[in-house]
Order: sequence, then structure tokens, then C-alpha cells
Amino acid sequence: MDPEKFKQFNKEDENFNELKEKFNIWLRKDLMKNNEEIVKFINEIKRKYPNHYDCKLYHILAFSGIQHECSMFDFPGDDSVEKFIEERYSNLNNN
Repeated sequence: MDPEKFKQFNKEDENFNELKEKFNIWLRKDLMKNNEEIVKFINEIKRKYPNHYDCKLYHILAFSGIQHECSMFDFPGDDSVEKFIEERYSNLNNN
């Protein structure tokens, strides 16, 4: 494997694990309310992206295992799972 590609995968794995931990902390604060927010966001993602299972970060929200190598790490712009998690996690720390 190309060393640069390996570094990218390693960084993505670190970022994935960090985001998963933040997501779990946020989710546990108010499981019912936060679950409703997740479902709404996931439904919008599914509507916009028929290939949503091909996004690595999607699997954090969907509580699903990654069964194959994903072709993308995150969705762009306002559809970003990383943005979704980071915003909620930072609001948790501000309240």
C-alpha cells in the first residue's frame, strides 16, 4: 500500500473513533430526544444519497457495522456527519 494512502486511512480511523466517542457521549445525554434527531438526519441522508452505505461516517449514526471498504469518508457541506456530531457535542459542552 502507498505510504500516503496508509497515512490517510490511519487518520480517518483516528477521526472515526474520536467522532464515534463524541457521538456516544452526546447520545447518552438524552437518548429519546437525540434519537429522534438522528432519525430525521438519517432519513434526509437516505433521500439525498442512494449510496449512503458507502460513506464510512454514516455507519456511526446508523449503528451499523461497516461490511466493505467505503468509497467516501463523509458527505459534503451541511450533510456532513462530522459536522452533525461536532455541533451537537460542542452544544453539549456549552449547556
